[in-house]
Amino acid sequence: MIISFNARLLIDYFAIYVRISFEMVSGQPQPSASQPSGSASHASQPSTSVSHASQPSNDVQESENVRKLPVLIDIDDVVVGDNASRWNTRAGSLIRAHIPVSYTDWRLIHPEFKDKVWNALMREFEVTNVDQALARSHAEKNFSTKFRYGKWVLRKDILGKFETLEEQITACPAGIDPNHWEQFVIYENTSEVMARNAKNGENIKLNDSRHTLGRDTYANMLHKVELVEAAQKKRKNATSSGKGSATHLDFDNDELTEVLGADKRSRTRGISSNLSTK
Repeated sequence: MIISFNARLLIDYFAIYVRISFEMVSGQPQPSASQPSGSASHASQPSTSVSHASQPSNDVQESENVRKLPVLIDIDDVVVGDNASRWNTRAGSLIRAHIPVSYTDWRLIHPEFKDKVWNALMREFEVTNVDQALARSHAEKNFSTKFRYGKWVLRKDILGKFETLEEQITACPAGIDPNHWEQFVIYENTSEVMARNAKNGENIKLNDSRHTLGRDTYANMLHKVELVEAAQKKRKNATSSGKGSATHLDFDNDELTEVLGADKRSRTRGISSNLSTK
């Protein structure tokens, strides 16, 4: 019994010696009965995706650090100012990205989709002359126009190139849900919509004076004219001698010329606040 007991102790001591030697060489503890196996230890740790999910994304952190662009809203609920063109371009892009094309009317769109558009805009822009609680109700009045324009582009660039309904459905553009696209195509091919589009096309042909101000809006041009008028009035008051002065019409340097550029043949200057809510 004594011999067998000593032999058992020697075996245990030898096993401990081998394990300690392995740890010293490899730098990793060897699994034992008192420690869970490698797979079990990994299972007890949170996955990489979970740990990353608890951290704010890089996009959110970057958006918080981006300096927002200031914009103004005029009396006709149109965004104006130096960043108005950027606002209009970005708003149109977000509307096309987030609003399903199957909606036939802006007023029918689910608020969740509109929230995505507005929240994305507010991460990049800041309305400085209207209370934030009221800014959205004013600015969104022009979103229906951008929504209809996006659908007009799809109608012209894609649907107009195919004759059959099946071909139009198959030509679903990248980034648009095929189910929403199919509903859009079917609606555009109804007799009522086709008759309306044909009538609108005929009305456009009657307009033989294709005047435009480029990518800027009439409202923003009017805003710039008002700023230039105020600046010129301030300069005139500062340079006035008080001894009387003569009035001269300078068609090369008046307010409209400074904002719109030199006058051209068949140019029409005007502004309208009549917008459809569809």
